[in-house]
Amino acid sequence: MDKHIPPNFWKGQVLEILTPDEEFYFTQILEYEPSLLVKQPVNKESLPMTIESSMPVTVYFQDHQKEIYSFDTMIFQLQSKKFVLKKPSIHSLKKAERRRYFRILVAVNMSITIQSEYPFINEDTLHTNTYDISGGGLSFLHPTKPVEVGMSVHGKLFLVKDGKHHEISFKGKAVKPLRLGNGMYKISLQFVDMEESKRSEIIRFCMYKQIELRNKLKGAVTD
Repeated sequence: MDKHIPPNFWKGQVLEILTPDEEFYFTQILEYEPSLLVKQPVNKESLPMTIESSMPVTVYFQDHQKEIYSFDTMIFQLQSKKFVLKKPSIHSLKKAERRRYFRILVAVNMSITIQSEYPFINEDTLHTNTYDISGGGLSFLHPTKPVEVGMSVHGKLFLVKDGKHHEISFKGKAVKPLRLGNGMYKISLQFVDMEESKRSEIIRFCMYKQIELRNKLKGAVTD
């Protein structure tokens, strides 16, 4: 890593936290000086992270140069129910592995067709919105469980970026359909046999949405 590039943090920036138990949680930065004050981290099922005193974690983040980095640090829960991450030094930042995909919470119009293993059974097409998305897959919420683990789907994502519409077709496999506390199911799909050009477009879209969110939050602060 170039020693002259400082760590890039901003209000509203999404962070992904890996615990010692290999569980992932998501949070956003509220303040970035002198330490990183963040929202209470939650997992994919929106369950809050249980934080022990001076708990070691690994944090993943995307900087202004659209690169993904990680650093090892400690997370603290203050008496005011605020959560703090010890800010890393520039020398402690590590470039994340290429196959690690940055996930962002965003509603994207999509349709999926559930593949039936029986040729005489009609395929069902579902129109919905994503709950989150990354270069490796996506998830969506549904009142029923339309797929089981391992089932295959064909789908289309309808991305809107800078006023332009982009349609991306994909193949996916269902992983871990989970029932949430509100009775809804969270269905996760892993992309299968995806062309790298399509994956890159999804990743660029995720970066675009994160920057868009950062600019909105910055504008709200200055108004």
